[in-house]
Amino acid sequence: MKKINHPKRNLWFGFHKNMGGFIFDETAQGGVDKKEHVRLYKLKEKKMGLFALAVKTQIVKMNSKQELEYKPPVDFYLNIIKKIRHTHCFGCKAEINSRDWDICNKCGWIRCQCSACGCSWSEHQY
Repeated sequence: MKKINHPKRNLWFGFHKNMGGFIFDETAQGGVDKKEHVRLYKLKEKKMGLFALAVKTQIVKMNSKQELEYKPPVDFYLNIIKKIRHTHCFGCKAEINSRDWDICNKCGWIRCQCSACGCSWSEHQY
């Protein structure tokens, strides 16, 4: 993996032969059992995922052609970490943020792992 020059974060990016490009962000590892799993940002899908720790060991440095191909999604990630939104899920009360969870295309809210987002908010209002 290759280190990304960032003033406040420890970031690396690389390529997995079967799954494509990834970013490892040290600050995104909260709540992860680090002996078994790792949270990685999958560049083509533009989202975080939880993977078996062995996947991280299979990620290698990209060649120059791959670096050019993955530059736009790397830049996208660097841009989103500047504007991370932090909140909690109104459904299950989990701590969620806009980096590690998907954003609902319909309502713009962070979609929790329990599937709650702004689209289902009205059923929880009293």
